[in-house]
Amino acid sequence: MLASLSIRNMLLVEKLDLEFNIGLNVLTGETGSGKSILLDCLGFVLGWKVRANLVRENCKYGEVSAEFQLSLSHELNVVLQEANIELDGSLIIRRIAYKDGRKKCYVNDTLCSVEFLRVISSSLIELHGQKDDNLLLRKKTHLKLLDDYAGLDGRHAMLKTAWLNWQNSIKDAEIARSNYEKEQTETDFFSFSIEEFAQLDPKPGEEAELEMNRRVIKANEKIIERLHKASGLFSESGVEKTLLEACQLLKEVEGLIEDQTLTEDIMNALDQSLDKVGDIKMKIDQVLYRFSSNYTDIESLEDRLFKIRELSRKHRRKSDDLPELMLQFSKKLDRINSFEKTIGDLEQKKGSAKSKYFELATSLSKLRQNAAHRLDNSMVNQLAPLKMEAARFKTKIVQTNKSNIDGIDEVDFEISTNPGSKFGPISKVASGGELSRILLALKVCLVTDTQGITLVFDEIDRGVGGATADAVGQRLSYLSKNEQILVVTHSPQVTAKANFHWHVTKEVGNDNFTRTFVKKLGSEDKKREIARMLSGKHITNEALAAAEKLLLDMRQDH
Repeated sequence: MLASLSIRNMLLVEKLDLEFNIGLNVLTGETGSGKSILLDCLGFVLGWKVRANLVRENCKYGEVSAEFQLSLSHELNVVLQEANIELDGSLIIRRIAYKDGRKKCYVNDTLCSVEFLRVISSSLIELHGQKDDNLLLRKKTHLKLLDDYAGLDGRHAMLKTAWLNWQNSIKDAEIARSNYEKEQTETDFFSFSIEEFAQLDPKPGEEAELEMNRRVIKANEKIIERLHKASGLFSESGVEKTLLEACQLLKEVEGLIEDQTLTEDIMNALDQSLDKVGDIKMKIDQVLYRFSSNYTDIESLEDRLFKIRELSRKHRRKSDDLPELMLQFSKKLDRINSFEKTIGDLEQKKGSAKSKYFELATSLSKLRQNAAHRLDNSMVNQLAPLKMEAARFKTKIVQTNKSNIDGIDEVDFEISTNPGSKFGPISKVASGGELSRILLALKVCLVTDTQGITLVFDEIDRGVGGATADAVGQRLSYLSKNEQILVVTHSPQVTAKANFHWHVTKEVGNDNFTRTFVKKLGSEDKKREIARMLSGKHITNEALAAAEKLLLDMRQDH
């Protein structure tokens, strides 16, 4: 419930404090007195789109505050808690407009954005203004109005979830198929690369190890070559041969020399030398054998080293990363090979999501059909007192092939205003005055539970008078029994039904500035205002009597 509205320096309002109550609250006044200004200020504090340049002349800023009383079960309690805004039953919204165009808004003294303000305001006040008959002219709103009437919010939420699941499953299947088609072209590459990796089977650190072994082998080749030469020097064709030839020559001259003692020392020395030469050769051969036994085929080693480096260059990876790359290729190939199963699973999921959606959509469509019949009957009952006794209302539901988030239905409100005339779209059949009454009748049908929302009607009764205006007042009074209704009206019949009455006036002060004032009327002032509305500027005794009768009828109705 809107408990109070305070306005400072906004348009023609210098200072204004209003307090409202549950029931039917009406604002009356001459045309141009400033009633629409109050609605603009209310819209401003709630974050709605209103006229520009709201700040009063010669003021740096203007400010509007609105206080709402919320029940413990109100849906906004959760929203405010999530926003860390303290709530003790009262919700105070304060919004400031500066002359330079800047604006600030506070919710219970917590600075907030206008987007957040609009979110919470939709759960506080619902405005039906002079242009809101367009709701009936916009076909796309008819489905929502029907769902509101039938109380299908929960069903619609389930359908929305099913629709999103279905659409997401379609996208998932399309993405999987696209990825499969794109990666399928790489299947041969991955298969060949994996085979190449498997044949070579490179190990981390292997390149460095092979390079080190290659250097060792190269160094060993030089050692072995020199050992071979050294061993050859002590072989039968080398030093040993020379010593043997010397021994043979000495033996030949030994028989020619009488004193053989002369050659014995030489022969002994030669024998010892031959023994040492044999020992030296044996030791050299032992060293040679040791190096030769550890010799690795340099060609095979260099061939493997070359292949590892070639594979590394081919894939632009370090040789130590090749095993990991092979694992990645294997995973990609496995994924490609499993795509067919994945796509099959996604197609099955898509089919299930589609079936679930159409199951819910069909069920919702049946509920809408049932609700449409109830709404049609209810509308006829509401239109008759509004002097549209001959009108027939029909909620036309057509199932379409174009499913969407709202289901498989298109809803169109149609009406026949005269006996024997065909049904047609409201936008083409109803006149301006009829549109207002149809909208009011709809609100009576739809507003079974407003969940604490204040309903504001801006001249919803325009274009009607007499008994029709009285019927409008009765409908507004009915809506206000358990809810708060604010009505801007020029109708004395509607005003007579009010529980609370404010009179709006406009005056020019001594400073030559125009100001809007609002006064809460007591019973006598209310009667005089109704009389003014009946007779005009000059209030007659007949008008006062008529006003008294209207008020008496209202008291009897209650």
